[in-house]
Amino acid sequence: MMGARDADVRYPNASNDQHFSKVGFVPLVNFYVGYNSGEHWTAILEGDALASEYGRAEDIFAGLSTI
Repeated sequence: MMGARDADVRYPNASNDQHFSKVGFVPLVNFYVGYNSGEHWTAILEGDALASEYGRAEDIFAGLSTI
């Protein structure tokens, strides 16, 4: 999956306030884990994430589903 990234890095101090903005595409790793309890509910963990020396990106969901 490819995700769009919008980064805004800001360096404020007493006399100056600099910021750098950059938009780009980042390849993300997708994962999905589901656990069916055998009862009437299912636990779900899914998301897209990637980390590197330049930063990280994540979009993660955790929830319960009832039948």
